[in-house]
Amino acid sequence: MKKRLLAVILILVMSLSACSLPLNKLGKDENNENSKDDGKNENIEVGEADLNALLGYDAEKLLNTEEVKDFEDIDIEANVKPYDVPKDSKSIGGFDQGEYTGEYNAKIMKNLEDNGFFIDYEKSQQPFGIYETNQYIGHNNFITTDSIVHLYHIIYLGMMEDMEQNSLKQKLIALSKNCLDNTLSDYKEAKGEEKDLTLRNAALFLCAVDLLEAKYDGEVPSEVRDLADKELENIKAEGNAVSNITGNEIDYSQFKVRGNYTKNENLKKYFKVNMLYSQELVHLENPDKSINLEAVKQAMLISRSMLKDEESFKLWQDIYKPISFLVENTEDTTPIDIYKSISKLTKDNSLEAILEKNVVNAVADDIANKEDPKIKPDSGKVFAFLPQRAVVDNTWLQKLVDTDPQSKRPVVSGVDLMALLGNSLAERLTLTNEDNLKWDKFKEKYEETKAMVDARTDKEEKANIYRTWLWVLKAFNNEYGEGYPDFMRSEKWQYKDLNTALASWAQLKHDTILYAKQFGAECGGDEPMDMRHYVEPNVNLYRRVKYLVGLTMDADEKYSLLNDEQKARLKDFDNMLEFLIKVSIEELKDETTSDEDNERLKVIGGEMENIFIAFNKDESGEEFEIPPVDRDTANVADLQKIGPNVVDKPEGSFLEVGSGRFSTIYVVYRLNGKYYLGSGSVMNYYEFYSDHRLDNNEFKEMLPIYDEGEKDKIEPFFKKELFTNKVESLY
Repeated sequence: MKKRLLAVILILVMSLSACSLPLNKLGKDENNENSKDDGKNENIEVGEADLNALLGYDAEKLLNTEEVKDFEDIDIEANVKPYDVPKDSKSIGGFDQGEYTGEYNAKIMKNLEDNGFFIDYEKSQQPFGIYETNQYIGHNNFITTDSIVHLYHIIYLGMMEDMEQNSLKQKLIALSKNCLDNTLSDYKEAKGEEKDLTLRNAALFLCAVDLLEAKYDGEVPSEVRDLADKELENIKAEGNAVSNITGNEIDYSQFKVRGNYTKNENLKKYFKVNMLYSQELVHLENPDKSINLEAVKQAMLISRSMLKDEESFKLWQDIYKPISFLVENTEDTTPIDIYKSISKLTKDNSLEAILEKNVVNAVADDIANKEDPKIKPDSGKVFAFLPQRAVVDNTWLQKLVDTDPQSKRPVVSGVDLMALLGNSLAERLTLTNEDNLKWDKFKEKYEETKAMVDARTDKEEKANIYRTWLWVLKAFNNEYGEGYPDFMRSEKWQYKDLNTALASWAQLKHDTILYAKQFGAECGGDEPMDMRHYVEPNVNLYRRVKYLVGLTMDADEKYSLLNDEQKARLKDFDNMLEFLIKVSIEELKDETTSDEDNERLKVIGGEMENIFIAFNKDESGEEFEIPPVDRDTANVADLQKIGPNVVDKPEGSFLEVGSGRFSTIYVVYRLNGKYYLGSGSVMNYYEFYSDHRLDNNEFKEMLPIYDEGEKDKIEPFFKKELFTNKVESLY
């Protein structure tokens, strides 16, 4: 089989909403309603004027709310007449008689007769490579949904990457320096126990400045320098240790740079500083659930370092808000929450005033009344300067983990998520899995969680880009009946769709690995005139991705995220989706596509490559010297650390999900009474345990491409269910 290659890098930035308050101008009295789960759970209800008075500047300007655009799936009347795949491969246009011989040829024909398609396991690096190859050698293209969702992942990642290593990194530098200035000022003024708290807080911001390798011109006391150096040693060691800043134990392995952040030094620095600000958690509750007043004071002083001046407040918001729309809100306590509480008691923002006993107690009372976290609830309520986000799928999956020390279900599966999202095959696999049923509460917990997922409103389901991506994946839940092409009506096709959904989800987890709070316990060549191409006719999937592209365009209009070339290519992608919708509907009406449309399907690999190139630049913004099809975009994300259990799951290991390599699907379809064999790309989904957190390069080494003598160290998740050829691995 041919090898197709490529690579990717990316990231999106979107916009808005979440933890930034709708702070109104001084003198205005405008209340805002809280929404339980609609992506805006940090709105201020009352007290905007109080907060403005406390801060001494107009804190308004924040919490722009976005309306969720209307969308409805359309009912498709499919009228493709049933057909039987010819038993003689010579009757199928595009079947290469010389490529498959003997026993394997017979195996292929059996798969085509039974299911109308087969998949050869491969490790190609980019999906458009096969379409360009087909164009050159005169083979039919079968355009897959896999190619489309992968292309959005490239756009999302590319946009995000540009934002992070440019504007957000610079804002982090400025914010960290400002907060260090403010905290050192407080350190000089503080007395008693507050002296120690401000010392540790100053060390936090000095660590950030050092990790960013930013020049700081201020004078740093030696004791602050010493404490920061000790904490930097913890970060460098990447083990388990007690924080010098918060006094709590931290799993510093989370500071290992992963995801796309290994690409260059700017992204590595950005990753580590965000991890610092999200993992240096101040635990606000004692083991008995009472409020820890010393911890509350530390959180108040950290918050003061940011809210002391308007510039720092704006920088914090400019960093926080885009990620809220791109990923999710936080469920942890933020500096904004702390100062909303302070403002109820005092309008004096001096160090002495905010640390008055009655003010501290009022803040503690508000924390006590705050809802317990959904992710790692046993850890209690915590504060972070820039906390990780409670992405909805992690809150759901947390409920399916048995957190007892004698756990009978210490680790989840991606299949659980697709079951919760309504995929019937995934639900059957989940509810009949013997490992799951070892936990006697599993079915009960599953049903409770499923009811919660099903009860979400449209507004809650599409409140941000992350949630909308999950919503798009629900378009893979279809069970195709009469009127659809025969190849789509088998259980094996349901496995193919489930595999695609999980692979796309793995890309989402990879793209947001820094922010998601973890749960646990060119064109050329001629082709014969009778070649006809085909689009996988999942109309509502393409329409949902088009909706997602529309949100991306809206975010660019609001936040100026894209350059002119990227704007043009995003419009090209939108046009491509409209074209695929049109062709899919024609196919389902059993109509033959026009010669003009057939020609566009022939060269669609070039269109995909042009979009890819616009979002896959090197650090300087220039194109890589490596050709697009040779860029390896394999990606991996660790989802949870496996806790103690009695079901032989490897305690201390990590659940990893991976994607970004592609196999080839061969499908028989009928157009105008003739049979054709078309080929396209299918994503590979991997789910496995690792004894350490993996980065992308380590994952790629587990799936060697060029060394033909070296076997893979992992297998595709649906090895038995999907692949016709033998999958070689060390297992």
